[in-house]
Amino acid sequence: MTTPTGIITLQDVQNEFGGAHAIGLNEYYDLASGIPASGAISMDNLRGKQFLVSETLTSSQTWTPKPNLASFIHIFCFGAGGSGGSAEPDTASGLFNPAGNCSASGGGAGGYAYSKIAASAAGSTTVVIGVGGAGVQSPYNHFQFGNDGTATTFTGSGLTMSCEGGQGGRASETSNVGTDYNFSAGALGGAGSGGNVLNKNGGDSGSSVSDNAGTEASSSSGGGCPVIDEKSGTSANTGNFQTSEGAKVSDNGTWPTYLSTYQIGRAQAALLSATNTTLDGTEGSRIGNSLDATFAAGSGGASRGTHTSGRGGHGLVYIVYEI
Repeated sequence: MTTPTGIITLQDVQNEFGGAHAIGLNEYYDLASGIPASGAISMDNLRGKQFLVSETLTSSQTWTPKPNLASFIHIFCFGAGGSGGSAEPDTASGLFNPAGNCSASGGGAGGYAYSKIAASAAGSTTVVIGVGGAGVQSPYNHFQFGNDGTATTFTGSGLTMSCEGGQGGRASETSNVGTDYNFSAGALGGAGSGGNVLNKNGGDSGSSVSDNAGTEASSSSGGGCPVIDEKSGTSANTGNFQTSEGAKVSDNGTWPTYLSTYQIGRAQAALLSATNTTLDGTEGSRIGNSLDATFAAGSGGASRGTHTSGRGGHGLVYIVYEI
């Protein structure tokens, strides 16, 4: 909703921002961009304004709450994702030494924690945003594990929330006749803790296996995604010549009731909007590179070809205000 841009009444303002009776303009200082924080305030300052529904914190900072007239503040915290592993088969070949196989798994997702607090309890809070694991490219004829994501923390307002980063993807390569089997375990998601409503481990990545005799086989799994409900955030396992998609929050379709409790008509939680696609893991890649993840998820593993894995998704904190 937004207040009218033309004729506007005090009731229009209260409908948008809340408030008590009798209605006074001094209730509405600094509630939206363009409204003064002190001094003279008029109805002109309140035309075309909208209650601050949410904030998205993507950089480390000291957070100062903007509760307006909200009764509650919802805090969604995500750790950073790990990057996928990288592998290139040993290309040395000969009559008795066919070229080998390789595999790489995607990175794990960051942990997740959710808290709900009274707006009156919110105060200056230290926020540290986790950094996604940097992508890797193994030396040719070798393999390299991906990098772990780092933790996102929210410390203050009566909370100590910590969401660990996801593990970097695993990788493997083999070359010798009779030992062509190689296995890359899935990367583990980070743990979420300190949420007063919910804490979840991030989704793991699937494992990757390549065991094709006599041929350069490769496989790469996708990255894991955050687990915000009871559904898995784990990508699929892969075998010879296979890749898997990254796990996708956006595929969940239905949402747990705790994400549907906000005031109707006010955008609900950021997690319910189209922005949830930014929490998706990226696909594993064969004979090429995997893509960067945007937020919280792992990037896919990369095997053969240029075999560079993408960066894991950075952490973030969503703040949602509820009247």
